[in-house]
Amino acid sequence: MKDVLFITSFENLSATLNVNEELINQLSKNFKNIYIVNAGNLAFPKDNKIDKNIKNIKKTINTHFINPENFREFDNFLKDKDIFVMSNFGRYLYAAKINFFLKRKKIKVFQVSNLGFFNVAVKYDFTHNFYSIIKHFFAVKFFKKLSVVFSNLGIFPKIEVRFTSDKKLIDHINNHPIKRALNKNKLFFAKELELVNSKSYDLYKKDSFGISEDYIVHLDKEFDWPELVAFRGKYDEQKLKKHYFFLNQFLSKLSKDYNKEVKVCIHPGYEYKKFRNYFPNFEVIQFKTREYIYKSFMVTMIDSSAVVDAILLKKKILGLTSDYMGLNEKNYSINNIERYGIKHFNIEKDITKNKKFILEEVTKKINNYDKYISQYLCFNENISGYEMIIKTIKEKTL
Repeated sequence: MKDVLFITSFENLSATLNVNEELINQLSKNFKNIYIVNAGNLAFPKDNKIDKNIKNIKKTINTHFINPENFREFDNFLKDKDIFVMSNFGRYLYAAKINFFLKRKKIKVFQVSNLGFFNVAVKYDFTHNFYSIIKHFFAVKFFKKLSVVFSNLGIFPKIEVRFTSDKKLIDHINNHPIKRALNKNKLFFAKELELVNSKSYDLYKKDSFGISEDYIVHLDKEFDWPELVAFRGKYDEQKLKKHYFFLNQFLSKLSKDYNKEVKVCIHPGYEYKKFRNYFPNFEVIQFKTREYIYKSFMVTMIDSSAVVDAILLKKKILGLTSDYMGLNEKNYSINNIERYGIKHFNIEKDITKNKKFILEEVTKKINNYDKYISQYLCFNENISGYEMIIKTIKEKTL
């Protein structure tokens, strides 16, 4: 039976494993051992920051954490193991040495991208930290393109199969003559793209949580995410205070209008104490976002991929922005609001809107969700995405 290498950074391991919990559970049921390997000492440049909560992370009996000091130690560990790799390290400059090593060792690599949401491209503001922006462009945007060239030259490995729930991407490739030809001749970074149902839809079919309308659930955004800080420095403190002043007012009004308690849910990688200070009058919850979305009467969000569960459940959703948000914060939020097809409110300007108007507006938008569900979450109601993933991997690794 095969062993699995799940290669990822250990810096935010709690968050990574929370997001990939169902994938790792399915892999652990179907393969001998799951080795979660720290990419830190194998990266370029090295970045071996370790999640301080690593000792408290729950894992299955056949899941193990591996932290190689260098490629020699990693190579020795791999001896006599029949393995394949699940990629969670990407094709940035950061992962150049890892990709080169995997190609030299002729190890098959797979990638699962069935999270049901899309990434919004970052916007560069060249008036701030010009050097950092150029560095990001080369190490991320440019190197992603270069990695495709390297994979076609046999320097980097190609992904054997990339599993995606993005039907719109598949349709775009099939309808574009050049991209269709590139895909047919295996000239993309992935040899094959396989369309599978999203993680959210698989969990929805399992009915892990009871559905109710107990709370107003707010999904918040970290303005000082490391990538954004690299572009512009720390977020302006006065703007941040004003943003959260009006956000708290807006949420309090919703709570009073609909007689529902507000629960603030944050990403597993965010700093809990910081958000607890942002929301002194509301309970802040981490690692249980999906559970609370299932219990929501209404969901509000600044920017969060977790909202796809609310879309799948046909919950009432408010996309929120403020005039104190920066270039990329607004960019992410507005793009998400438009793509999801949800109602947009400004937390300062729209606070006077009455509860009947808000309820009518967000309810009307629910009809838009079907388009997003069919494009990103579910393409076949009777097929489990993870069953397809496991079946294909077993076939490709025989």
